[in-house]
Amino acid sequence: MSAICASHKIETEPNEISVTAASARLKAAVTNDPNAKKLADVRIVETAVKGAKAPIGFATEVATLRQAIGQLKAEQKDQLHILRLIPLFKAASELFAKVPPTGVCPLCHNEFEGNLKEHVRNEFARMQHLQSLLEKVNIAKHAVTLTLSRHKNLVTGISEGTETVATDFLNELLGNLKGALKSVDDVIGGVSPLLAFDSTDLTDKLIEDLSSAENDIVSAISTFDGTKQAVLEDAQRRRVSLETDPARVKLVSDNQAVSNGIDLMQAIRIQAIIFDSAHQVSSEFSAIVEHYVRASLSAVQKRFDEISKKVEVFFEVLEKNTAGLGSPKMRLLTDQDRSVVLEVFFHGTPIHPAHKYLSESQLNSFGLSVFLASATHFNKNCSFLLLDDVVNSFDAYKRPHLIDLMIDHLENHQVLLLTHDRFWRDLLHRRLPKWRRINFTGYSFGIGPKMAPAPDALERIKKCLDEDEPAQASSGFAQYLEDVLQDLCEAFEVECKFNRRNEYTLDTLIDRLRIRVREKLKQEHPLSKALEKMFENNAYRNWSIHCKNPESAIQTSEVREILDNWAEIDSLCRCQDCFSLLKYDGKASFRCKCGKQQLQKAA
Repeated sequence: MSAICASHKIETEPNEISVTAASARLKAAVTNDPNAKKLADVRIVETAVKGAKAPIGFATEVATLRQAIGQLKAEQKDQLHILRLIPLFKAASELFAKVPPTGVCPLCHNEFEGNLKEHVRNEFARMQHLQSLLEKVNIAKHAVTLTLSRHKNLVTGISEGTETVATDFLNELLGNLKGALKSVDDVIGGVSPLLAFDSTDLTDKLIEDLSSAENDIVSAISTFDGTKQAVLEDAQRRRVSLETDPARVKLVSDNQAVSNGIDLMQAIRIQAIIFDSAHQVSSEFSAIVEHYVRASLSAVQKRFDEISKKVEVFFEVLEKNTAGLGSPKMRLLTDQDRSVVLEVFFHGTPIHPAHKYLSESQLNSFGLSVFLASATHFNKNCSFLLLDDVVNSFDAYKRPHLIDLMIDHLENHQVLLLTHDRFWRDLLHRRLPKWRRINFTGYSFGIGPKMAPAPDALERIKKCLDEDEPAQASSGFAQYLEDVLQDLCEAFEVECKFNRRNEYTLDTLIDRLRIRVREKLKQEHPLSKALEKMFENNAYRNWSIHCKNPESAIQTSEVREILDNWAEIDSLCRCQDCFSLLKYDGKASFRCKCGKQQLQKAA
């Protein structure tokens, strides 16, 4: 920028203060450049000339007035007095339309022979044509008058628009345009006196004067348009010549470059201040975030350390059937986005992150363990837990483990458990028969949920029998019995013939359970007798084999007898204190979880 100023003989030093002062002198040089004044004057003249406009269509409006006057004059001839009578006959026509005929003229009150009303109407109709011609004259006259009132003196307009332009240069540039402007102003102004005519006394001289004015207007406007175009072309040539002058172009360009440079330096200074401020805020914020992250990770670790023992216990209860999996821990890795990861021991080897190795069900076991441990540890003053469909992502074999966890570790908490799963619900009914059961049957807006008692599977079957619906009862009991027998056969370690689909029918399950109990408890044991009775009962055979496509109708008494038989078996195989199924102890007896009920060989 200093070099640019020096090229225009403006001495300066290469620093911001000196260049800023030189920029002001360079801008003054642009303003004081002789060609700058000429260029400004040319642009002023161009703008003024473009704004000078003759009224469009004025000659046509004068011609229309002339023609209307000629038509009216030709029709009038010797009937000029009729025009004066038109208002009188119009009023009379309106009067006769309102009063009945009496034979007396309402105007002079003399008797009149004939139909006076019809006479007035006919005379008025004859006058209508002259009236319409007169209206055309008035309309045309109004149009010309309106144009005259809107027209601004062109000479005055040019003079006012070019007051700052030097007179010599203005005369040189405009040339003959002022004369053309004056001619237009004169011919337009000459029309005004011609409008002061009497419509009842139209003369040929008036028509001739209007025709002459029309021709003068056309000629004057045509001369003006040509002269105006020539002046604009000359002004454009002068403007282009001045704008493209190499010396001026360089001066303007250099002034703009220096001015822009100074603006940029100021902008850089402002942005630097903003940047430094933002950098300081960012640094302080980063420090706050870092401190918050460290504190959060420390708090997470501290809280997990407090509940780690419970988490481990709960996790191992849920995953007790997964060999070698246990000891879940939380590790904090600050070098990655997922900073809190799960670590588990698999056959003594720690693996992390566990989400890359474990199944979704196993990860859910850890999540539920952390939740339950946190809820029971940190909410000691609120011994309430809400579990909503927590088994949705659980493998089926883990569901009894969750019940064991609630029985053994949540005995001091109020638990509200919701589910849509029918098998999980029935298992809960069997294992937790003392819990209150509620069934949500619907929902009404403004009222809320509709509730009813929730009977367990056996209660629903008994209700069907009470309503004499043995087929429905037997179908429900078949599903219930197959579900229970699978758990019971697993607990008694019953051996079944291999089935590659792992599908066993009700008849197979009850048969193998019967044999297993007889082998371990002998045939005289009450459980062996009850199973033998159920297996040999013809009603049971008929019900279990033909229930889906019966050859004969099933009777309520038959199903009730089997139901009573099963109630006896269930009471022997399930502890009445902890309500868990008895399990084979590996020797010769079957014991419950709490140890209060045991089945062994009959004496």
